[in-house]
Amino acid sequence: MQRAARTHLPAITRLIRRVFPVDPGSTISGQPLRQRFQVQPWPGTSYNAVNQLVTPKPFMENTVDMSGRFGSSTRFYASASNRREEGAIRYLKGFTRNFVPHQRRSGHRHGLELRVRTSYTRSTQDGLNQEEGGQAFFRLTRVPAIVNILQRDTLGRLYIRPNLQGGGSQNENPLSTLFQTFREDVTNRFLGSLTASYNPVSWFTMDANFSYDLRRATAAQINDKGFRTTVTSSANLGSIFRAAAGSEELNGSVNATFKHDFGPDFKTKYQFRYLFAQRDFSFQSAQGASCRSRA
Repeated sequence: MQRAARTHLPAITRLIRRVFPVDPGSTISGQPLRQRFQVQPWPGTSYNAVNQLVTPKPFMENTVDMSGRFGSSTRFYASASNRREEGAIRYLKGFTRNFVPHQRRSGHRHGLELRVRTSYTRSTQDGLNQEEGGQAFFRLTRVPAIVNILQRDTLGRLYIRPNLQGGGSQNENPLSTLFQTFREDVTNRFLGSLTASYNPVSWFTMDANFSYDLRRATAAQINDKGFRTTVTSSANLGSIFRAAAGSEELNGSVNATFKHDFGPDFKTKYQFRYLFAQRDFSFQSAQGASCRSRA
């Protein structure tokens, strides 16, 4: 039996070399690739990691609006919209925005006119930790052709290290961070403005404007304890990150114009203007890692 095994071993070796004439790992480069990969299809079973990471998702937008008037001088417009963009990346929920604008215009006697505009926006999204070529997209460029990044183990978990060669220790499954990391960014914004015009007589006009802008944003990112990596590290104990940022801006202006004609060739106009602006910004963040349980 040992003699028969030694007899068939060279044949098995030749078969492996015929199916995989070159090392299909992520570290291969140079002449073998130029000779084989560009001339004919990759030997053996191969997968398209980009197609596995990308999956089609729907886009939806709903809008309801209403307009009308009260009496003969007041008009209004109100609207509400919902926008849902789930994107095309597996395990990411995408972007959701709710928007509610309102406008009102009132004309009164004695030359007074008022305009009010308000809007409220709330948006939620995930995946911002993958911006600027994040971990998942960088690791995607390192996936060998023979790797199936959607393959799961007997416990139903994605394989964290689908490449058992040397480069696999630092190039985990690109889907692993998308699947394991919880990330949510929420932004709330309110805009409001009030504009008033007063023209009681032909020689006097006054305009006033006030605007307000409030923006609040929060970010949360959590890796649960037991976060899986290709090698043992402190990241396995989990981590958490929270941040909050806020900006508040208000500005106003008042313009008054007086006109007086002393004669057909002597006309005067006087203008007075007052401007005001203020902006405040705040930011807080906190993070923790290596979440250990108390004994």
